[in-house]
Amino acid sequence: GTGGLSHEPPVPLLAGANDDISNFLIAGRNPTPEFRAARQARTLATGMVFGKPECELTPLNPEEQRVFERLRTVPFGSWFEFQTNQQGDMVRRKLSWFSTVTGRCLFVNQRGVRVDERTMEQLARDIVRGHARVVEAQKDNIIDRAWNAIMTTLRGFAGKPAEPAAAPA
Repeated sequence: GTGGLSHEPPVPLLAGANDDISNFLIAGRNPTPEFRAARQARTLATGMVFGKPECELTPLNPEEQRVFERLRTVPFGSWFEFQTNQQGDMVRRKLSWFSTVTGRCLFVNQRGVRVDERTMEQLARDIVRGHARVVEAQKDNIIDRAWNAIMTTLRGFAGKPAEPAAAPA
């Protein structure tokens, strides 16, 4: 074999290249000090992130893997809460879709507008860190929830403690 080497390696083309690349291709292998510094900074920044949880290339730890497997069974339409800032403010988003091929999720707001996209791995990491959580579905039907809300409000007007109301018979 060839040891994995391609017989037709990709060749950079001058047509369609940006100014930095075309200058590099024309001028040869002597980049400007600025170009070298920028390339070195990009390389170092990439290296600093690698191996950390925020890097998509870092494998999930066992707890994140368990959450990831559970997330694969969460149905579309499930609600999640996401932390939006360091004060702990939360925002609710609905899982609209996810791809089993790419592992990407699409979230919408209460109006159905696309507001977030992330990988299942990112979502698992956020849940383990406490930055996101699955909102458990309420077991009562809509009539029971409405009745309980009305009874709680009426009890509040009457000055009684808001205790769970029994469903109508």
